[in-house]
Amino acid sequence: MKIALAAILLVSSSAAIGQAPLKFPEARHAWLAEGLFLAPDTVRQVKLGMTKAQVRALLGPPHFSEGLMASGWGYLINFRTGQGVEFVTCQMKLQFTAGRVERAAWRDPACGQRIVVAAPVIPTPEIITRTEIVKERADIVIKQYSVLFPFNSDALTGQGRTVIAEAVQNARAEKARKTTVVGSADRSGSDAYNLGLSNRRAKAVATALTAEGVSLADAVVSSTGEDEAAVPTPDGIREAANRRVVITLIR
Repeated sequence: MKIALAAILLVSSSAAIGQAPLKFPEARHAWLAEGLFLAPDTVRQVKLGMTKAQVRALLGPPHFSEGLMASGWGYLINFRTGQGVEFVTCQMKLQFTAGRVERAAWRDPACGQRIVVAAPVIPTPEIITRTEIVKERADIVIKQYSVLFPFNSDALTGQGRTVIAEAVQNARAEKARKTTVVGSADRSGSDAYNLGLSNRRAKAVATALTAEGVSLADAVVSSTGEDEAAVPTPDGIREAANRRVVITLIR
């Protein structure tokens, strides 16, 4: 695919709307009858709005007898074809207004394609689709244990430690692959306070499980505050059954 850069010369000799076509003198009337060899990159730098001095710096003086003060300059430009020494000669006309390029055209519109640059080829990424069968193992709850706490406390009781020891023993016997630890609190306190209290209770149980040989890497520790009560109560009511940490063994 080829595209023209936005700032290059017009590549057609047709007139713009409301303008007469540019007139081209016969090529044989050029004082440089053999034309001038220029690279497409050089010609591509000539842009609308450039001054005569800027054009001359790129292309040299016009190749016909218009004179430097004329409003139109003509050029005979030779382009290599890439086939040995073969080349083609193209005739270009620049029209100036107030000393700046206002219009530009080729006598043969096909010549304009010789200064068009090829768009970079962007490779289409290869999309590789692969179907993988993932076998997910469903969680099977082996057993749940409730470790109860005193009011407004995260300290483990003797009874609580006994429950933890039983849970650890059962986890080993049943070869549990995962353990969840979820702390809770009753509703006698603010939501924020109870969330922090339930979190401390969950950490206390997790620490005890670790001491018994349960890896924390295999445990999911979380807290729910007063949101998951074992016994629903109105706000502000103390309930011992809700001051707990639930240990769940999963196979």
